[in-house]
Amino acid sequence: MDVFTEHLRTFLKVCELKSFTKAAHRLRKTQSTISTQVAVLEQDTGLKLLDRSQRPVHLTEAGEIFSSLARQIVNSTDQLGRSVRELAEGVAGEVKIATTTSIGAFILPKIVGRLLQEMPRVRLDITIKSLSSVCESVKQAETDFGIILSQGNPPVLNAKSLKRERLCFVVSPRHPLARRTVRLEELRSHSFVVGARTGGYTEMIQRLLERNGLFGFEVALRVGSFEAIKEAVRSGLGIGVLPEFMVQREIRSGVLAEISTKKTISSANITLIERPNYTPTPTVESVRGFIQKMLTS
Repeated sequence: MDVFTEHLRTFLKVCELKSFTKAAHRLRKTQSTISTQVAVLEQDTGLKLLDRSQRPVHLTEAGEIFSSLARQIVNSTDQLGRSVRELAEGVAGEVKIATTTSIGAFILPKIVGRLLQEMPRVRLDITIKSLSSVCESVKQAETDFGIILSQGNPPVLNAKSLKRERLCFVVSPRHPLARRTVRLEELRSHSFVVGARTGGYTEMIQRLLERNGLFGFEVALRVGSFEAIKEAVRSGLGIGVLPEFMVQREIRSGVLAEISTKKTISSANITLIERPNYTPTPTVESVRGFIQKMLTS
């Protein structure tokens, strides 16, 4: 291993654990080795990266910037090693995908089953995060690519729209607007069930409703998951706004009912995001291509 890269890994582990002692234990090195490697980095860069006067250890302002660059270097080095191995072994190894809850819970499970049948030597590491965290993990090269549900492309990253998904107003079958076609203005007099206040999906829906003139709509309940939103809507607590792929089964079975609107509100995109100038390994390229094909076919 390159000495500089090893020192970066040590520095990042200290940043993660905020402790030289804990980093030494995790990396199975002596504490003096950890301290020396970080000190060498500070000497080589001419920067004070860590404030050792505090407990736990804190990054300095320069250390914050340096840690972001260090993480990208380490992750890119790891990717290079994977590419070399795959050139020798073929399509095999781990692919890291970050995704939002909507995609991870409702879209990817069906695709993953078929993918692993066709590529048995591939291992998938799928992490479900908030929209902003997915974008950040892709930007920092912590994951190979991300798949998100959004109405706009995130800045800095390359984005490719794979599929448009219609958004549905859904209610309990007993709701007075169930299976009716209404004007959007009529929804103002009814309550909504929405997600957590800080969730990326909740923010997207709020912007969508406001763009369609539904300012200050009444929120009957905020809940932390899509399944909880569906259950609350089914129980008659209000109107939910959810992608069609989440509710089509319930609408067909009569568990939920859709409200049609005279004006189509909008749709959201299932979007694949990557770092600019990113060159995927052969395995990542195969997995990415398979997912794209499944979503667009």
